[in-house]
Amino acid sequence: RRTGQKDHMFGIRDGSTANGYQKRGRKPGRRTDFMNDPDVIAKRQKALARMEAAE
Repeated sequence: RRTGQKDHMFGIRDGSTANGYQKRGRKPGRRTDFMNDPDVIAKRQKALARMEAAE
């Protein structure tokens, strides 16, 4: 039996999924992978470039 499996072999839902439990994708709260976001990185580089220009 695979752990974390949501249904039986033939698509019969078992355990908590049959009772309507949904697994949460992302935990609530502050994002921990903030710096890995491409648009965040782009924003940061723009800000750094502006700081360079200001000096």
